[in-house]
Amino acid sequence: MRTLAALAFGALALAACGSFSEKPGRPPVALPGRVNNEGIRDATGTTRLGLELRSYAFKPTFLRAQPGQQLTLDLDNTSDVAHTFSVANQPNGVDVVVAPHHKRKVVVSAPLDGSLVFVCRFHESSGMQGAIYVLPGRPVIGAPGGVTSTTRTPFPSGWGS
Repeated sequence: MRTLAALAFGALALAACGSFSEKPGRPPVALPGRVNNEGIRDATGTTRLGLELRSYAFKPTFLRAQPGQQLTLDLDNTSDVAHTFSVANQPNGVDVVVAPHHKRKVVVSAPLDGSLVFVCRFHESSGMQGAIYVLPGRPVIGAPGGVTSTTRTPFPSGWGS
């Protein structure tokens, strides 16, 4: 009985943190050029998460979000060189420099459809890029009643459409 309770607690704790796959596998969205794939995280059930800036890669590289979801990203540069977190395909987007072994916080909004590309301006050609993406019509993990994402509105209930 204790084993069953421990397994249930572990499953709930894992679900609360969002899923993360360190096995890069196939990228969920196509990005131009080289991409150093350091995994995928499902951020649909959170508003804040950590993003490690490593030597020429973001970990995780791909973040799944709900359409229009606002995310606070805690950027942690664990490398010995400066990196940027720059949103490539959004007017007036985020563009911050993170010094070696320092942290910064940024707030971004997921697109209503498709993906929001982020890069390190200093190391993009070396493959340091990633994306926040949404999957229209797919179930939003952890949403009550199996709500699905939509391209018409960021509100799963349909309000505001």
